[in-house]
Amino acid sequence: MEALAGQKRLTGFAVTPDGSRLAWSEHDPGDDSTRLRVADRDLTDAWSPNGVAPRCRMHGYGGRAIWPGTGAYPWIFIQDEDQGVWALTSQGKSVPLHTVSDCRHADCDVHPPTGRLVFLQEAPGEDLTRLVLLDLQSGEVVQPFIEPVPFSASPRFSPDGRWVAWISWAANEMPWTRSRLWCLDVESGTCEALTDGQSSVIEPRWGADGSLYYLDDRAGWWQLYRLAGRSGRRVIDIAADIGRPPWQLAHGHHVGIADDITVAVQVDSGRCAAVSIHPSGVVRDMGVAEVDITQLQTGGGDVWYLGSREDTPPAICRLDMASGQVERIVCLETSPDPDSVSRPEKMVAQGAQGAVHGYLYRPHCPGVSGPEAGRPPLLLRAHGGPTAMRSPAWNPEVQFWTGHGVAVLEVNYGGSSGHGRHYRERLRGNWGITDRDDCICMADAVAAEGLCDPGQMFIAGNSAGGLTVLNALRQTGRFRGGLCRWAVTDLARLATLTHRFERGYLDFLVGDPVAHASLYAHRSPALNADEITTPVLLIQGDADRIVPVSQATAMADAMIANGGHAELHVYPGEGHGLRNAANVRSAASSELAFVLGMLRR
Repeated sequence: MEALAGQKRLTGFAVTPDGSRLAWSEHDPGDDSTRLRVADRDLTDAWSPNGVAPRCRMHGYGGRAIWPGTGAYPWIFIQDEDQGVWALTSQGKSVPLHTVSDCRHADCDVHPPTGRLVFLQEAPGEDLTRLVLLDLQSGEVVQPFIEPVPFSASPRFSPDGRWVAWISWAANEMPWTRSRLWCLDVESGTCEALTDGQSSVIEPRWGADGSLYYLDDRAGWWQLYRLAGRSGRRVIDIAADIGRPPWQLAHGHHVGIADDITVAVQVDSGRCAAVSIHPSGVVRDMGVAEVDITQLQTGGGDVWYLGSREDTPPAICRLDMASGQVERIVCLETSPDPDSVSRPEKMVAQGAQGAVHGYLYRPHCPGVSGPEAGRPPLLLRAHGGPTAMRSPAWNPEVQFWTGHGVAVLEVNYGGSSGHGRHYRERLRGNWGITDRDDCICMADAVAAEGLCDPGQMFIAGNSAGGLTVLNALRQTGRFRGGLCRWAVTDLARLATLTHRFERGYLDFLVGDPVAHASLYAHRSPALNADEITTPVLLIQGDADRIVPVSQATAMADAMIANGGHAELHVYPGEGHGLRNAANVRSAASSELAFVLGMLRR
């Protein structure tokens, strides 16, 4: 339980270009606080500036909130309280650089030679995202630029500081469906589209020679492209993605090092690997042990990242490019006893639309009591998003269940990332059907192999995964119970009440809310609660802006009104996910009691 709720967690980091200094943000669930830590590379003289709480909230999901600065401002960060752009001075004082009432800021990039800073500003009342250029010396805005569509991300300076590349997408798209690469001339203020907007383009990055690198999935996978002049050329051709959907901002998956070599995160079946990419297109696996990798950065000629292994929590890692060795620099969570860890086993089943992927974790935790020996009960977990994925990395939630004698099946149903564009596109217009059917298919496959007790299967999901849970319970009686956290229950209500970032997402997942109103109603569990006779436990925060508490309340009320069993736990002050340690413990204990109680019946 302590690993699940009580330990501090890394939420982001930054490293200076010479690799001599680190800064990271850590969340303490004990008091639900976030603070900044600054240290030398060897972690001597680590300290925390007073009153600094770095956290980015843009687009509802936020992202990395710390960056290396320049000159008198060695660190740049987003302050949680006002969501403004702040700096930490060389004397250790925090000063505001750019704050605007009711606006959120994110995704900073500094150009040291000119002393300029570029970042995003989200103005919800205007329904758009601005690119803002700031002179760090004078504090004046140099060139505000309003992108002609609602969403922007990843502004990056060219080496000479004359150009800024970034991506944009329309209100009825997501950056992983269709997005466009742009380039801004800082001096004239003019901009030009560099791609046609018919594919997903993410993560622009400039090379030392002024060429522009980016990830584009027009060939079916996010592949590395290089733009020199007006011609974009694919650098590699492999059947695996580089990178993942940008649910959060500034989580980079490729960086450049000497001799035009790119180090990138290759994602295959949900598993990450660090690879080097030669300009000729040769790809080499660098053999790191981390299976979930993000926030790639360079410092001192090495590559730094936030990475988790199958049996260890996330750490800030340094990949020595000379030796190929990885050093875990900062890890806030206690690593478990390797003998107590349940290891992932890759699972593949054949569904109606082809292969369905996932990972199975068998019960394994000596000294902790659980159900009787034999074929174990199974908890199938449907991830949120729904365009997200489950990696085989250490997850205390999974280990919590396996430590109590319950097998866990993590399903990357059709629509998940980490399996190419075609796999993601399976969910186009089919949310509530493909995800539901794939989860049922995987549960049947595991049961058929004798890996679980087919009469003791449960299903759980967060957010979009909660919709999957409830629709699966409408479809089949295979599951003994359902566990839903901040679950989507009413699609039409979600379309009108959810935050700006995902408001148009339902056009892709279901269709136009007006033209396809009947589909919205048919796939909404709250409007079909009479079809659910299986007991359900609902966990919800009352401050959730992504899936409002009214969704959970409507679902519970509808089930009870139709004679079903629904248990609702609402946690004051919590948003789209539980952050307070006491609430995490409470929710986990309630879910465990719910499942064990059903098993005893």
